[in-house]
Formats: sequence, C-alpha cells, structure tokens
Amino acid sequence: MKKIVYILFLFGLLFVNSSCEETDYQKLFPAEVHKILYLKNSGFEDVTIYRDGTVTEYPVTIVKAGSELATTANVRLRVLTQKELDEDAGYAGSSYKVLSANCFKLSADAIEFVSTDFYKIANLRLDPAAIDNEISAHRNKNQSRCHLHNLCTANK
Repeated sequence: MKKIVYILFLFGLLFVNSSCEETDYQKLFPAEVHKILYLKNSGFEDVTIYRDGTVTEYPVTIVKAGSELATTANVRLRVLTQKELDEDAGYAGSSYKVLSANCFKLSADAIEFVSTDFYKIANLRLDPAAIDNEISAHRNKNQSRCHLHNLCTANK
C-alpha cells in the first residue's frame, strides 16, 4: 500500500513538473502592437478661439503604448492634406477644408520618445486673425474650415 502511495506521489510530481512550462509572453503579441503611438484626443474637437488678437494654444498629446513600453520612438506631427481629408471616411461628403499654414504653428513637429517616456505634449498655436480672414474669404462658398493632425512614425 505504501509503495502505491509513493508511486502515485512520484507520478503526481512528474506531472506537475512537466506541466510548468516557461512561456515567453512577448511571443503572444504580434510585432505590430509592441509599440503603439496615438493622439490622445482624436476625432472632432471643439476649440474656442477669441477675436482679441491673442494666440490660442491647444495641447496635442501623443501617447506611447504597447506591449514593450521600454522602446524608443520618433514621430512627426503634420496636418492632413486636403486630399487625405476628402478620402478619410469620417469626413467623407463634408465641406471641411484644411486651414492654410499661416493660421497655425506646431511647437514641435518632430518628437522623440526615450524608453522612459509614455507621452509627450506638443502645443498647437492658432492665430485667430489669420483664421478669421480665411473663414471670411470662404464664407460665401459654404465651406467649413478645420485643422487636422496626423501622426506619422519616422521609424519602427
């Protein structure tokens, strides 16, 4: 009887020991999600701009996420072209037009993430006088004006 208990105990230990396999959890995630960069506020965003001549600053937050947070990244912020805006499904059929470059300025268009960074903020400076002039020039054409950001990764 004692031998049967010992044999069952040894088989149990052998079973438990063989079932514990060292797994590399990074292999569970595809390479596309090791590093993800995205804009925190995406989609339609209402921004109040006053006609008092002061420049309006709007923070644009870029977030680094993914399964390997210790990676580095280089990104470039840019404005969508009118063609990209027209082809975007979210804006298809709209009368939106991209603001000209004299209406805004980004504090940094090239942003570098080191391994300890999880987000960065770039300021978008909007010139109310230039925007007002552009809206007034296109008012009769029944068009809405907008400014859209696009996040481009410089390298992977």
